[in-house]
Amino acid sequence: QTQTFHGLFKTNRNTLVCAPSGSGKLVCAEVAIHRMLVSDPEGKCVYVAPKEEIVRNVFEDWSNKFGSILKEGQVAMLSGETAPDLKLLAEAKILV
Repeated sequence: QTQTFHGLFKTNRNTLVCAPSGSGKLVCAEVAIHRMLVSDPEGKCVYVAPKEEIVRNVFEDWSNKFGSILKEGQVAMLSGETAPDLKLLAEAKILV
């Protein structure tokens, strides 16, 4: 986490974070989200996970963390349904 902080929070560079499970990759994503929210009001973040259970957990966690500073509906979980997902894509800033 300390090795990626500068790249994630202080620059516009892309950063690839590869580490074992439970080593803090999600915290790195949260740092990047904070930067996006501060530096790019029109920005969007998309988080992709390999399992639905992970998606649900991340959505609940980020809804609690970021929901208080964003408008309702700006943290959203995509379901795979086309029409509702298009609406979420337009409105949300953080998509899980």
